[in-house]
Amino acid sequence: MPYSFIKNKWGFFALLLSLSALATAQPTPILLRNASFEDDPAISQPPREWYYCGPPEETPPDVQPNEVFGKNQDAHHGYSYLAMVVRDNNTWEAVGQRLLQPLIAGRCYEFSVFLARPVIYQSPSRLTGFLDNYIRPICLRIWGGGPRCDRREILAASPPVKSTDWTKYTFQIQPFEDVHNLVLEAYYLPEKVPYNGGLFLDAASPVFELDCESRQKLLAVRKVVFSQPSNINELEALIQAQLQALTVDSTSGQLSIQYFTDPHGIDRQANIPLWVIAQALQSFTAWKLEIVVPDHPSHSARELANEITRELLAAGLPGKQLKVRTAVKRDKKRTWPLQGRDGLVWARVW
Repeated sequence: MPYSFIKNKWGFFALLLSLSALATAQPTPILLRNASFEDDPAISQPPREWYYCGPPEETPPDVQPNEVFGKNQDAHHGYSYLAMVVRDNNTWEAVGQRLLQPLIAGRCYEFSVFLARPVIYQSPSRLTGFLDNYIRPICLRIWGGGPRCDRREILAASPPVKSTDWTKYTFQIQPFEDVHNLVLEAYYLPEKVPYNGGLFLDAASPVFELDCESRQKLLAVRKVVFSQPSNINELEALIQAQLQALTVDSTSGQLSIQYFTDPHGIDRQANIPLWVIAQALQSFTAWKLEIVVPDHPSHSARELANEITRELLAAGLPGKQLKVRTAVKRDKKRTWPLQGRDGLVWARVW
């Protein structure tokens, strides 16, 4: 198994990072952008990276949890999730996303997502105008298509989601045509008159290619292993090494997200350098990390600061240990002990 050693300025190795593939010829998973539906809780606003695919005369889905419609479950992963409803006026909600690479016709794939029924979701009925509770069980339908929001082929559908506990649902699909866009749609139970119901979604997986006969996953998996720092000097060395590995995509201006297995054998979908920083810093509860993002022509400093914050929080770093902000004029005159490659970010532990 190959290892990459990074030596820090104090002269010792603080990081052990293994990125191993099972076989270079195997396909990598197709990652969804913001697969955990992370965003600030909001009404009638899909989470970032997902676009609305419902009727234009109706309101888009919501980002939960908030208490506008009643107090509901906490997120299964991260700090937020997607909420969609069906209505008694024969309208329903859906979101979509263009895939980073298409599903190929005739090939077999697997996709999973955690689903739950709302505990309470009070909103006016479209037919009567009176307050109703959108908690009746509904289904998730998964569509594939070409253009944005195209529902050319139904790929899979869940059974009625009755439990208010987060439950993992796994779907195996084999498209008849190439799929460039994926649509997640809330829908009524079969053969039912339109009614008010709701569905929560969180922690969607990548799309894995399967062997169509054995139904086994065909994938290359990277395993991330690092040595936990034992003192503040080693912690700073680890953070410095990871900030040097932090990059922004030149086209999208966004952080890269990878699929990997952590040291405990758990599959993860995150930015690896920030995930490693979050794991290491959690053992130093008395210390805080400040990251400053300067202006850069290739990306928005504010958007990058928000992305870094979301990734570190989703990786389990307590908010009280973190401060991320955009740079101000006086920051350029300061000496920052920790820096990203080409001055992408400046940082300190204090």
